Amino acid sequence: MNITTFVLGGTLALALAGCAAFPPNNTATMPLTPEGAPQLSQNDAISLASWALKDPATTAGNPARAARALAAEDWLAGQTILYGNYGTYSPGGELSWQQFRQQARAAIGVAPSAPSQELVNRLLAVNSALKAGQPEAAKAQLASPIFTLGPDKTLAALTNLPRLPGRDWAFSELNRNVDRSSGSSSGMFN
Repeated sequence: MNITTFVLGGTLALALAGCAAFPPNNTATMPLTPEGAPQLSQNDAISLASWALKDPATTAGNPARAARALAAEDWLAGQTILYGNYGTYSPGGELSWQQFRQQARAAIGVAPSAPSQELVNRLLAVNSALKAGQPEAAKAQLASPIFTLGPDKTLAALTNLPRLPGRDWAFSELNRNVDRSSGSSSGMFN
């Protein structure tokens, strides 16, 4: 067994073990704007999560951006459309998104079994409140029991997200499937 096989096998085993923590069909519907459009389209969510969660420096000191990016990530992790758009999306791809979801939730103290819809709604509301200069309204959203750290510590975690290594695997799987379905190999999410 070479080191690559060992590492990939270990990563897959961790992902499989992690998927037992919450149901894989823990999905959310993207909340709508007052005009009736989704707050984030699938393409916007992919672009935002890929860019903002690639490097902790992108969200450092900007909890509003972190909240929006994490809402996009959690929403994407439960979307069968993400997999369906690319035909034969591999089980490894689904596992990669579940692992990424677990890491993102752990970074801000969200229970693995928390309903995605509540998490997405609250994180988008935190984003809106912070952008409007209403930190107390943002903290009120973070007072839900799904945030195990409490409002102040969760806001601090959003201000200083750690590196989320699952992001790289999730987006490389998405790239691989985009390449397979389109014939291109742009590596657009790296």
